Amino acid sequence: MAAHVLGIEPRAMLLTLFDAVGLPFSKARFTMLTVSDLREGLEKQHVAIPTSSETPEKEQLLKLKHAVRCIWGYKDDDRQRLPEPTGRLDSPLPGSIRVAVATSTGKQVDERFGGALRFFVYQVSKEETQLVDVRSAAEAVDSEDAIDFRAQLIPDCQVLYTQAIGGHVAAKVIQRGVYPLTVDSRPKVDEVLDRLQQKMQDNPPPWLAKAMDIPLDDRIRFQDQGVLEPL
Repeated sequence: MAAHVLGIEPRAMLLTLFDAVGLPFSKARFTMLTVSDLREGLEKQHVAIPTSSETPEKEQLLKLKHAVRCIWGYKDDDRQRLPEPTGRLDSPLPGSIRVAVATSTGKQVDERFGGALRFFVYQVSKEETQLVDVRSAAEAVDSEDAIDFRAQLIPDCQVLYTQAIGGHVAAKVIQRGVYPLTVDSRPKVDEVLDRLQQKMQDNPPPWLAKAMDIPLDDRIRFQDQGVLEPL
């Protein structure tokens, strides 16, 4: 698909990717690819991107961005395939927290933070869960720091669920007031949020009690009484 977007032979694209990301090919390697990497790789292979407009440099840049998004895993019909929000950002559920989930389709927690294609944002209360937004990281191809771009997508959330997140990346997220949590395997999003709701109802650990805006005095009192789980 990326080769078609650029108007080049698939073999040339494979050789370029081999030089740019190495073997074995994997989603983790592909999501680290940048527009500059792809441009430099094509130049090393002496592959020219055909153009048909009066502004060839602009056309080439647009094609390169589109190609990188294809390699990352974006599809042109993503918006039609993704679920529509069931709630509103400007009208959150009473007593709820906002949770970002790194998920490709909304079904499973299946994305690493650094390569996440999108984040599903949920409003979660003790009794109800609503999908309030789906935020794409596609424009990260224009960013000098794709990690920071993703962190800036979710500053209004209190909790993040993801497959994996590096220590220095987690620090960036925490600085924005978001508490990152990693999961084993690829659990269903509904199951993860159900477990979160259960903790909200029973004995929220300190990080969750803080996200729920439980007053500090109450958090200290509950922890002294053994109501709150230690970190």
